[in-house]
Amino acid sequence: MARKKKEKKKLLERPGIRYLIVLGSIIIVSTVLIWGVNALTEPVRERNAEVVVADGREEVLPAATNFERRRLPNINYRGEGMTIDSIYQGSDMHGELVGYAITLTSHEGHAGDIQMIVGITYRSNMPPIVNRVIILAMSETQGLGSRAADDEFLDQFIDKTEIHAVINIGEPAGDEILAISGATVTSNAVANAVSFALDTTREVIRTDMMTDQQAQDILEEITEITEEEIRELTENGYNGYGYYQYYGYGTGGEY
Repeated sequence: MARKKKEKKKLLERPGIRYLIVLGSIIIVSTVLIWGVNALTEPVRERNAEVVVADGREEVLPAATNFERRRLPNINYRGEGMTIDSIYQGSDMHGELVGYAITLTSHEGHAGDIQMIVGITYRSNMPPIVNRVIILAMSETQGLGSRAADDEFLDQFIDKTEIHAVINIGEPAGDEILAISGATVTSNAVANAVSFALDTTREVIRTDMMTDQQAQDILEEITEITEEEIRELTENGYNGYGYYQYYGYGTGGEY
């Protein structure tokens, strides 16, 4: 037993072994500290991210004074290469709908995901129109794809109702976007996302119109039934007993 302890002591006294023990301890302590800091700051980071997105909604749809999140089960939140993160409906101080702020992430970026907010104005009997686009986060190549966040590129989307193509040279037509030189992939990723946001807005509007029509149909049906009931009650000579006669409780006598 004493011999084993002696051998163990000699082993631990070796410089290389001591170095490995110290290094291992530092790694373990550092890992625990990093994990602890991340766990403590995660709620703060999430709140900060929510504030950035909320400010972005106001920026892309400044006419709105109130935003209400829409959760629609029949809406496709996933397109080809992109995901809708949230849909907010914006209304003015009178409660009138002014448009939608759609936060979405494109997975088609050259160096990773591109998250953005698209503000789309809408008035009754008018097509949805892009009001403004801002980039929230991306990791595109500095000086090339990163220029997708510049107003020079994003302002091309303003007042668009459709986006049919991204061109590399020439003067873009009404439904075209001029790509950033050297960053065609990034340009297409943003353009496809904005187009998907327009499609999603049209789908939301169609869903709301169908819901409103269904509500109107139900209201009309209830109104028709009520009028019919009133007429039959009148024909039965409503006199305090006729009501019960109509519903089968009696024949007009005692009940």
